[in-house]
Amino acid sequence: MHPLSSYGADTWTVEKMFDEYVADLRARECSERTIQDLFGHLNRYLPDWKQIPISQITRSMAREKHRYITSNHGKSVANHALRLFQAAYNLALRVVDDPDSLPDNPVKAVTYNKVRSKNRVLMPDELPDWWKKVQALPNPLRRTMHTLGLLSGLRPGTLVSLEKAWLHLEESAISIPRMKSGEPFDLPLSEYMVGLVKQALEQGDMLHPGSLWLFPTRNKQGQIIATATWKERTLPSQTGHILRHTYRTIAQRIGLDKIDARLLLDHKIQGIDGVYIHEKALFDRLLTSQEQMTASILKLTELKS
Repeated sequence: MHPLSSYGADTWTVEKMFDEYVADLRARECSERTIQDLFGHLNRYLPDWKQIPISQITRSMAREKHRYITSNHGKSVANHALRLFQAAYNLALRVVDDPDSLPDNPVKAVTYNKVRSKNRVLMPDELPDWWKKVQALPNPLRRTMHTLGLLSGLRPGTLVSLEKAWLHLEESAISIPRMKSGEPFDLPLSEYMVGLVKQALEQGDMLHPGSLWLFPTRNKQGQIIATATWKERTLPSQTGHILRHTYRTIAQRIGLDKIDARLLLDHKIQGIDGVYIHEKALFDRLLTSQEQMTASILKLTELKS
């Protein structure tokens, strides 16, 4: 029997609600990073709600919490935290035996912040300065991570969670078992990118021996974990997803074949081409395109490849 049905809606706390929502996410085979993100938001932004029965979270409380998080942590964070609560509460409404025992979702009263699009890219004349700042970072693993992020165009959540078991350097590839699409993806590696991955392995073995991840770090308890953040104080808004947009823009700028550009970023091919084109059969060609991309990016950073 479902926990909410067992214990009753008025005894199910916010923390229990999030636990059950996590169980539902795992049943749907959502990524562990998504789950950790959810717990992180609960613990950082809603800690005072954890022991409150969900039936006692009012609309005014939801609006006030959204205003507070906005003022102290930013618009996007506030929107995301309350949207996670809303999704978890909607699960409770679906599974409770007596829906009338729960009030309507209190987050319905929240007016979400308007957030500007984050589709900005690094312009060509910004790349040399960006490169210098990245190479000046004190942590060598993070230097390598951001460099690989620019040269691969990987989604930042995928980049930071790369595992050593996925590396196939003799084949110039990283075989990622599950992408955002839910499908596996073989990332082609240029010769320079292979060198970066080898560099990351050496740095990781020196700093965090025995790690399973390409870009490991340590949590507050001293445990070795996958890096959880891709932001840098010295590079505000210049790491993470912006590098993916920059990669795609450079591909367009140099006239890279549009299908190759989409496949290199694990984007679906639209229309009938998406039915008949298989990226695995084009891997050798994609390796050539990745070499072209790497050479173009390095030239823009004024680094000789």
